[in-house]
Amino acid sequence: MQSPLDLVAIIAESLSWLGLGTGLVCLVIWASMRTVDGRWLPTQAVIVDGVARWFVGGDFHERTLSHHERAEVTDPDDQRVYYSDRDASRMILEPGRPSTRVLKLLTVILLSVGAVSLVVSIAAPLAAG
Repeated sequence: MQSPLDLVAIIAESLSWLGLGTGLVCLVIWASMRTVDGRWLPTQAVIVDGVARWFVGGDFHERTLSHHERAEVTDPDDQRVYYSDRDASRMILEPGRPSTRVLKLLTVILLSVGAVSLVVSIAAPLAAG
């Protein structure tokens, strides 16, 4: 007859394999995305008629904002934006791309579930005696 703690250990071990396995895959994908995307550095931009204009490295750059981005603008005369360190003509309004942030959050959640489940799967049989 198995005790309830044995059942908990089996479920926790399954969750640890699932969490750590998929978490590590997500970690590799996230690190690759960050490497390909590069860093995003802050600067100030002026928004005029839906066009963002900023000055970086001795050059002026501009990009037309989408309707969604126009709604996010807080100060058209002095808006903080982020440009790519690889290509200063690439600009976003928030640091990092949303897809990268979502994948980072998913990675943290999966690795956390996997780590906690691993501890539970080891501790449950010890507690059962």
